[in-house]
This record gives sequence, structure tokens and C-alpha cells, in this order.
Amino acid sequence: MKNIVLSEVDYSIIEKNVSFLENQTRNVGCYFNLLMSEIIHSKRLPVPKNMEAFTETYFHRLPGHNRSFYHSESGHLMNPKNPSLNFKGFEVLSQNLELGLKSIFNTTHKNSELSVGEYLISVENKLPFCLLNHEAKNEFSIALELQKKAIRIDLELHIPLPLLLIKFSDHLVKRVSKLMKKFSSNPLIDSLINRGLYGFVYHYTSVPIRIANVIPISTKNDFLVNLGVKDIEQLSEKWINTFLDLFKLGVLPINSLPTLRGSYVDLNNSILNGGFCDFDTAVFINEMNKHEMKNAMLNSASMLSKSLCIIEGKLDHKYKDQLTKDILLKMKKITNGNKVYGA
Repeated sequence: MKNIVLSEVDYSIIEKNVSFLENQTRNVGCYFNLLMSEIIHSKRLPVPKNMEAFTETYFHRLPGHNRSFYHSESGHLMNPKNPSLNFKGFEVLSQNLELGLKSIFNTTHKNSELSVGEYLISVENKLPFCLLNHEAKNEFSIALELQKKAIRIDLELHIPLPLLLIKFSDHLVKRVSKLMKKFSSNPLIDSLINRGLYGFVYHYTSVPIRIANVIPISTKNDFLVNLGVKDIEQLSEKWINTFLDLFKLGVLPINSLPTLRGSYVDLNNSILNGGFCDFDTAVFINEMNKHEMKNAMLNSASMLSKSLCIIEGKLDHKYKDQLTKDILLKMKKITNGNKVYGA
């Protein structure tokens, strides 16, 4: 049985940006065009059978990707250089959503005594398998603004290129809410879901394989071999360069205050080609005063260093502190040279 089926779904398109991709003349393939035509004109969406990992001719879901699956034109999972079309938040359409919820509310979170489901609700203000209003709109608008800024200065970014933002029907919202309340009495459920459920479609320059999916990391890993990565330090340098490119465009992963929420430099959001994803919590420098910007730079550099230390297997505090200082120095050189666009 197929893991993904094109089915008629009641939804409305909130944002459409397909022409932006076409104008950049990226090689996306004919199946991409057929699929987008189905979504835009025929009101049919790719609906996942369940939330389990799978691989088939065109569609794949990697382990741990509970809210997203992707389409790769070549159908070759092990080549992360292939561009991909990604679908986020479509799991709420699955007829097996109840089974997924049962599992996630019966699994203890690794950093808490709460279940994974309750942790998402209470700590991250998210609902399992759902893409909510604030997160969806932020992720779409922030990534799109960064892509447009990058094009103006002829900079290629390895971050999502937003294509479509879809809002699902109120009927589906009621169905999901009812299922959620079978497993949780958390009062936040209503306030989180009452502004709707969304689906996000975006293009990425490679297969979106995240570091968290390949730890412990080794240059013998098939994904890294196909990327031509010769050593882990080379891979770390790619992330630092993307981090600095994003800083030049006026954005940081975290503001001046500590947070329990994730950011785009977390291991869960760091992609093996040196890019990042999930920009809904990104912060713009032009919205900060000098003191806030200084703290945000320090917190962001420290957060990136923490991820890189885990990737490199160097958990020594002195190494992390030195790496943070090195990244901060590069950031300060950018600001001193007035190369931050949008600050």
C-alpha cells in the first residue's frame, strides 16, 4: 500500500509563491510541476498514511520527521544533493492520526518527565503533528524575506524557499481537536488550535537530512560521502558560513533572552549540506536595540557552538568557549564593516 496518496481535501491557499521558484530557474523536474498543479488547481493534496518513516518512488519520510515528508525527483534517498519539495503539517490529514497521537502521548520526552505530546503543548506551545497559525505564517514570511534579500546580493542560501501556505478547513480543526482531547486535558489545546491548522510547502536545495538523524556522525556516513565531505570540521565550517550569511541578512536564531524553544541552529534543524530550516523563531536585528543585539549575538553564537561541539564530538567546555569567541569575532567584523543588510 502506498504511504502517500493524492486525495481531495477541503483547504484554501493563503500564500502562493510558485513563480518565485520558476524565476530562479532551479531544476525541479516535471513531476514537481504536475504535483503543484494538482495542489493549486485540482484541490488534491498528498496525504500520508501515517507518521512512520518510509521511502517509495518519489516520496520519503525520514526517522524523527513527525511533521514532514518530502518529494525528491530522482527518488534517490541516499543522494542529499538532489533538490526536494517538502510538505509540513499534512499529517493532520492522515486517517491514522489517532494512532500517532496515542503513541506520542505515551512516550516520555527525553528532557522532561512529561510525555512528548504534553511537552510540545506546555513548553513549546505546539500541538503534535500540527502546524499552527503563528508558526506557519512566521516560517513562511521569514524564510521568504531572507530568500529575497539573498537574491538582491547574489547570495545562495541553503534554507527553505516557501512556495505555498495552505489553511485546512474548520471541519478538520474540530476533528483534530476532538482526537487531541482523547489523550490530553491540557487547557492550552483550544487556544492553540482555534486559529486554524496549516500546511507548508517549500523547496530545498537538497534532501533535508538533519544532523540529529545521523548522530553519531562519521565521514563514513553514506550521506556525507555523497556530499563530498572529507572531515567533520569542513562540515562545521559550512554551518558557520551559512550562519554568518544569515547574520549579514539581518537575522539571528535567538534573541537576547534564553529560551526552551528550538532555533534554526539546533541539531534538529541543521541540514547536512550546511543549511538550516525552521525559521519561525528567528529574530530580526532591526527590531533590537544595541544592548539586545549584543546579547542576541552572544546567545546565538553560543547556541551554534553547542551544536557544533556535539557534531564534532568535542564536548570540552574550553573548546566550546573558544569556538563561541571565534564566531563572535567574525560577527563583529561583519557589523564593523556595515555588512548587515537590514540592521
